[in-house]
Amino acid sequence: MTTALKNSLRTFISVALAGVPAGMVHAETQSLSPIDSVKIQSPPDGSAWNVVAFPQVQGLVFTSHTPQRVRLFLQRFDGEYWDGHSWSATLASVEMDIATGRTPGTTRFSLTSLLPTQSDLLQNRYWLWIQAYDAMGNPLIKTPALIQVVIDRTSPVSLITWPMPPAEEGWEGHYTPEASYPSSANTFPAITGEARDELSGIDRIHIYIRRLGDDQWWTGQKWSGDQRAACTVGTKEWDCSKSLPSGPDLRSGEYRVEAHAYDKAGNTGTTYLNVSVRHPDA
Repeated sequence: MTTALKNSLRTFISVALAGVPAGMVHAETQSLSPIDSVKIQSPPDGSAWNVVAFPQVQGLVFTSHTPQRVRLFLQRFDGEYWDGHSWSATLASVEMDIATGRTPGTTRFSLTSLLPTQSDLLQNRYWLWIQAYDAMGNPLIKTPALIQVVIDRTSPVSLITWPMPPAEEGWEGHYTPEASYPSSANTFPAITGEARDELSGIDRIHIYIRRLGDDQWWTGQKWSGDQRAACTVGTKEWDCSKSLPSGPDLRSGEYRVEAHAYDKAGNTGTTYLNVSVRHPDA
């Protein structure tokens, strides 16, 4: 994050916490109740999305004064603000649809249109907050809710680091060469790997072992005709070395190891490695 962006974000947050957007506060500002607040129900704070249109924004305002207007402030990673049509270097906001809530003292707000889409929605981090105003333009919320959302449409990188593929292939995130496993072994080799995702982060990794001769999948306990993961891990550097096929469950033949990495936005990155197992008596 650049110094300019950090300074822009600090300004953005300070304005949000003050609840006083520039040029929008009437001189007769009324006192704010400490119980007045905003709850953003969607999108969830910290959520990641694989979308080409910014997700619908909706939630509730809890105030002792009925708001006449509710506005969305949306800032992206480069410090610019969304005005409903384009990004601007100056503070901007979008008016939201409002309706009386089911519970007394609540107002529902929502916005599905006038949000960035397609080329206006770049992959990166966005911050948004909500403020409510009375008929005179006075802010009703002392501490507006501030949340972060990540837009991520890029697949994570998945890598199998062991069994080791031939060195000359290098790492391209995808392995096709055969990797011979010692013929004296009676247990499938331990499988290790890595995954990375620069935006939303790695959520989980599924490791699959497929016996190519009869298209059976190892479940961690037995072979099955249904595709089942042998291991599920949730860290960037992973190890699948337990409950692997051995003894009578490990025939001589060809196997494929697949590592499917999922990021928090639902994108998938896959790599595979073929392994050849040969027993001495084969």
